[in-house]
Amino acid sequence: MESNDTVLVAKDAFSSGQIGSKVWLAQLLEKLAPAHGAPGPHTVWIYGGWHGMMGFVLLSRAGGDAGFVIDRLRSFDIEDKCADVANTVCENWVWREWQFRAFTADCNELDPTAGSDYGPPPTVIINTSVEHFQSREWFEKIPEGTIVALQASDFDHDGAVSLFATDSKFAEAYPLRETWFSGALEFNYDSWKFNRRMRIGRR
Repeated sequence: MESNDTVLVAKDAFSSGQIGSKVWLAQLLEKLAPAHGAPGPHTVWIYGGWHGMMGFVLLSRAGGDAGFVIDRLRSFDIEDKCADVANTVCENWVWREWQFRAFTADCNELDPTAGSDYGPPPTVIINTSVEHFQSREWFEKIPEGTIVALQASDFDHDGAVSLFATDSKFAEAYPLRETWFSGALEFNYDSWKFNRRMRIGRR
């Protein structure tokens, strides 16, 4: 941040890989949750929310189809500068009685089983940066029955600590009681390509 009224959003937050994979997640989640008897209204927690783009995509799509209803959305990231950026990006929903709000927090220390200063416990937990988490503690704390949507890229990049070469490896590391979707979206550019793996279901 440079001043009280200026925040810097990373250019990569708007890359095709970042935005394309988040739109893909939103499209499938909006179809799968109602199809499995969970249209909402939902309290959504996003782990590793970075600059708030996942929240922006989900909330921007709300209202057109009431099949998946979001009551409130909370975004968490361990980097202290991210909350200000995310709250600026999603300010359209921050001012609506905190329908969106970003916080600085270690996701491994969050307790999704009870109400807290963040509001009611989540019914949906999203993590689109699983490969950046050194510990699985955050995943183990997710209570049974919670809807989860997980993504991880399979290429080596800054901050990545776990790479998943196949969908089955991803599934083995993050098992779900109910698997609604397991697959990958390929981003094939002129000089390189990668897969964005995703799992959606119930913990």
